[in-house]
Amino acid sequence: MGLNQFQSSILNIIRFICSQAVVVAHLISLFGWPMRTLISMASYAVLLFFILSGSLITTSLKQHTLSDPSYGFKQFFRDRFIRIYPPYLAALCLTFLLDVTAFEITQQIYSLKQYFINLVVNLFLLQEFPLAVFINEYYMIEFFRFRYLGTNVPLWTIGIEWWLYLFFGFAFFYMLRSSRIRIWQWFVLAFLALSPLYYVFVSVRMDSGLTLYWFLGLFIALARRDDIQPPNNAGAIVGIAVLLAGLVLFPKIGYTNSALLFAFGLTFFLNGSKNSGSIYPTLHSISKSLAGYSYSLYLIHYPVIIFILNVFPSDFNGTYFFLIYLAVNIIAFVFAHLFEKNSQKLKQLYENYRPHSN
Repeated sequence: MGLNQFQSSILNIIRFICSQAVVVAHLISLFGWPMRTLISMASYAVLLFFILSGSLITTSLKQHTLSDPSYGFKQFFRDRFIRIYPPYLAALCLTFLLDVTAFEITQQIYSLKQYFINLVVNLFLLQEFPLAVFINEYYMIEFFRFRYLGTNVPLWTIGIEWWLYLFFGFAFFYMLRSSRIRIWQWFVLAFLALSPLYYVFVSVRMDSGLTLYWFLGLFIALARRDDIQPPNNAGAIVGIAVLLAGLVLFPKIGYTNSALLFAFGLTFFLNGSKNSGSIYPTLHSISKSLAGYSYSLYLIHYPVIIFILNVFPSDFNGTYFFLIYLAVNIIAFVFAHLFEKNSQKLKQLYENYRPHSN
């Protein structure tokens, strides 16, 4: 069973809040304002994104496999690829254009060759891939310095999440659901496990490995019960209260404790709000619109901010801050409608084409 309208609405609002927190935190940091607590919002919001991602992907997979027994890794890969890659590819192109244009305008020295190498690395979602990181750090081979593209710093998390998706999907369909496991499947699983395992033990700008947070979301989805009758609305209310506490208490109790509090609230909420949600169409519509460009906002906000700061410099005051914040949101909203929304049409075209291609 998937999420009802009320559950989707609350989670959409949380996604919107987290995406805006990332933008605000990065803006404050780039402005050089001494607000450490607000700057730390970006890292904490990423942790919550990973919890939500693990929960939502697992919920979606449960729904697909229950409704369609033929649903397998091929379909899972297609769904994740269409959801992530088209706007991601557009973001890479936009980053490349913004960076090169800014370098030319400000007459900065840069290596176009290195930019193309980084572009290829990011095209295959290999930025900060553990095997390359190991070779680069321990054998000092500069060729394997696989980094995010140019000024788009947040792209490092997209690669991690992509390999988590593939590892989870491959393990589920080929290892857990298969009666016979072939040798080649073990080799593929070992390769796909490199990034998830690495980010269990390596924090990278966080208190704990991101894989742990993603699998925390996975366990929340697996623990969710769809047979609770009657619905426990009191549990939903408690869940929302704890979710809000987990959102705002990280400066007091730290990232990990706040994230666990958030996860606890999410568990209560998903198991408590079992109503149909039909009385919340307005809330659902608004929240869907707000969260509809969150992924695009995350993908492009940083290079857009850097471009504006370099090409249109001004005093670092509140007015300049607000104008950049507004511009980034408008650009991301348009970007989402051009690339993120249209990427869903690719899935529909595939679904329409598939019956005729069999």
